[in-house]
Amino acid sequence: MGDDYPEIELLIGSNIYGQIPTGYGKRDSWSLHIFCDASKNAYATVIFFKSESSGQVYVKFVAAKSRISPLKKVTIPRLELLACVFRFTPAKYVVTALSLKEVPTYYWTDATVALCWIQREENWRVFVNNRVKDIRSLSKKEYWRHIPGKLNPADIASRGCTSNICRSTVGGRVLNFFESLPGGVAKVLAKRKLIAAEMKRK
Repeated sequence: MGDDYPEIELLIGSNIYGQIPTGYGKRDSWSLHIFCDASKNAYATVIFFKSESSGQVYVKFVAAKSRISPLKKVTIPRLELLACVFRFTPAKYVVTALSLKEVPTYYWTDATVALCWIQREENWRVFVNNRVKDIRSLSKKEYWRHIPGKLNPADIASRGCTSNICRSTVGGRVLNFFESLPGGVAKVLAKRKLIAAEMKRK
């Protein structure tokens, strides 16, 4: 692994839930799940590999990476949007390293405002518009999903923790989340004022 990804070098291949079955089940049951979150101090990404076999859900912790938030004061919704962009750096490396290019990838955030910016077709102000364009160029908006904040494994990473604590803390949350995951896409409610604040005036 390269020096640019010290956390990935440490965390990649780490298994929270014990031995994953050989072959990880059928390939058509594989998926990659990338979680992100932001705080005033940092934003972070946590990546999991998921497969299913005989009705059993298996989850493998792949990597986590964080970055200090900009020194310049930025609103929390904008920081959360930056976290959505940031996830593509470690995600691209993981997909290449594990040969998962054809595996479906889902993007999870508890940031309802950022999620609305990504999914809605509006004329956003420059900061939001440029980052939404970047996100749309690297992913399909249909693959962006909402996760409750208390279940988001990236939450603890964005608030500051070691890699070992990250691995030991987030596992139970994620497995429980996947096992109880409902079908379809949940309707997300966000504060209209925060969304509208980034719309260009007509």
